[in-house]
Amino acid sequence: MNGVLTAGNSISLSKCRALVLLLIIFFSAASKAQKNSSNSSRTEASKREVATLHEQADDYLKEGDFDKALRFANAAVANSPSEAKHYLLRSKVYEALGNLNAALTDLSIAVELNPADAATRFDRAWLAYREGRTDLARADFRILLNKGNTVTSSVYYRQNYGRTDRISTMESGIKDMMLHYLGLTELKAGNYKRAIELFDSALLFNPKDPDVYAHRGVAWERVGQPNKAELDYDQAFRLNPDHPLSMQKKSELMVSQGKFKEAEEELNEAIKNNPGIGAFYAQRGYLRFVRENFSGAIHDYDSAILLGTKDSELWVNRGLAFEKISKSNEAMENYRQALQTDPANPKAWFTQGNLFLKNGDLVKSIENFSMALSFDSAYAACYHNRAIAQQRLGKKKEACSDLKNSLKYGIKPDDQMVRSVCKD
Repeated sequence: MNGVLTAGNSISLSKCRALVLLLIIFFSAASKAQKNSSNSSRTEASKREVATLHEQADDYLKEGDFDKALRFANAAVANSPSEAKHYLLRSKVYEALGNLNAALTDLSIAVELNPADAATRFDRAWLAYREGRTDLARADFRILLNKGNTVTSSVYYRQNYGRTDRISTMESGIKDMMLHYLGLTELKAGNYKRAIELFDSALLFNPKDPDVYAHRGVAWERVGQPNKAELDYDQAFRLNPDHPLSMQKKSELMVSQGKFKEAEEELNEAIKNNPGIGAFYAQRGYLRFVRENFSGAIHDYDSAILLGTKDSELWVNRGLAFEKISKSNEAMENYRQALQTDPANPKAWFTQGNLFLKNGDLVKSIENFSMALSFDSAYAACYHNRAIAQQRLGKKKEACSDLKNSLKYGIKPDDQMVRSVCKD
């Protein structure tokens, strides 16, 4: 019977084959499970690595080491390009570095990845507003207005002494906030009547917001209604006696009307009642500068700085006051401080360039004027004064080009100078 299949050993063979098949299935499933486990482990490890990169970028941002923050933020984005939070963080780093275009690009990517995130859309709207991208700002603020109370951001922005401050607030009145921002957007776009309408609407929801009155006052000025503007500034100040913007704008309005004495008296009263507000001293310093009380202006600027007022324009104005009393070294130090506070301030580069020009350092003056123009390409006075420096260096072709731009942007150069450098 050797070698002959029988029913009994045929059944045993079938069982053997079934057992082999079960073993194959088992080991295949085990191998797949091990592979999935390995992939899952790698995925978890990758997530932890990206989270660490994000945390390190955030830590360096908080510490003020923006270059390292950018490096780690870039790595987080590269390793996880579909997560909006990495772009949002990197936008903050770019903003800290002064690269607002890159910041706006990252915010736009974050909005595309998560269009329902109202806080990110708000950040993009505000940055677009600051960058003069009024169409984008308007569109985003309108979306947020229509969302009602779904905005989760707890950040509110307020203009203060020519700058913008971030302050925390509760999200109790989102409609009046968005109407306010839309009004600011139209104000920047030059649509002053529309801005007034939006500020009116904002005040219907919240009639006790001094910021809205102050900004509506600016709009009234732009449409040639100074009396209405003054009423709004007064109302803002009544609602908040610590409101620098309304006092600043009213003071500027009174100066434009030649009411120097009255303006200073109002500022004296404001300082008497609120001696701890640096912006009031800064504004009185400006008024005293206009009235050629340069020592008094410097004294007020000193007080504003001691009280913690952080404004690049403050250092610029203090430097100009020092120049007026022939203290060039002190003036130069103030311009340097202005640029440390805000490296993108074209006026600071311009005033420093002027001082270099006055001192005969033509190369440095041209460098400073060029830096100013990199931040404001329509700065007519910069073109004009750079042309003077170019002419003194014998660079007639460059000087002629600058004089043409000076005229283009609103300052008519001296005819004799034009003939001298543009005669060829």
